[in-house]
Amino acid sequence: MKQTPQSYADLKKEFGSFINDIALKNNLSTETSLTEKAEIEHLNDIKSDRKLKEWYANILIWTMVVQLVVVNAIFVLNGRGYLVFNNITLNIFIGGTFVEICAIVAIIVKGLFSNRIRL
Repeated sequence: MKQTPQSYADLKKEFGSFINDIALKNNLSTETSLTEKAEIEHLNDIKSDRKLKEWYANILIWTMVVQLVVVNAIFVLNGRGYLVFNNITLNIFIGGTFVEICAIVAIIVKGLFSNRIRL
């Protein structure tokens, strides 16, 4: 696991373009940008947010995988005759699952790329 940079130079090396973006968004020049301490805090917040978003995305992806396995198992078991459901019941179940998976993907995309993509 990569260690968190401790010095301003390490953070600037890792987040060089972010510092300029922060200055541009706040209408500041790069020479008179935020203080070093504020920049370090802001960049650490960006890293923390990114890690949290990735964690949530992974949880949602694994939830989606488990759900797909369960739906496929029910579909196969119904086809083999081990479970008995009406066709309309299976259609509603599979259709609802598909819509839910699309919603999960939309949540992941919007959460990870919220400043670039509008859904």
